[in-house]
Amino acid sequence: MTYSYVKRIVFLFLILTASGFMVMKPVMTRQIDWKGFHEYPINEEISFTSFDFDGATFNPSLYGYLPLFSEIIPLDHRYDTVYARIAEVVTEPVNPDEISQVEGYECITGDWQVRSRIITLEHRPHAVITILPFVKIQGTEAYHRLKSF
Repeated sequence: MTYSYVKRIVFLFLILTASGFMVMKPVMTRQIDWKGFHEYPINEEISFTSFDFDGATFNPSLYGYLPLFSEIIPLDHRYDTVYARIAEVVTEPVNPDEISQVEGYECITGDWQVRSRIITLEHRPHAVITILPFVKIQGTEAYHRLKSF
């Protein structure tokens, strides 16, 4: 291999890295620390039953009272769209008697439901990633919940 050939490869690498094509961000494992299955009072007459974990959010109009995992990630510059997917998934079974008591459990499918959108906080772009941490095992009545990814 000649010096000029190596010099071209290094130059190409620098161009691709500077343009963002080959920049790899570190992969971080996220864990969900499930706290249990509880009844939560809204007021003296109304309550709901659901699972709980630290940082859980709820969107009753889309998912009933199923807890959601959400994360806000700062972006290096403004994008038109962001896409998110989860990998290296670790799950555990969910008690079918408990999951069937949660309003909205019917919306759980055989695929992980991951939503992403862009917001502006303090004049800087951020991605909001929201995950429904439950999946229905196809061909069965079994459900699993996300432990880590």
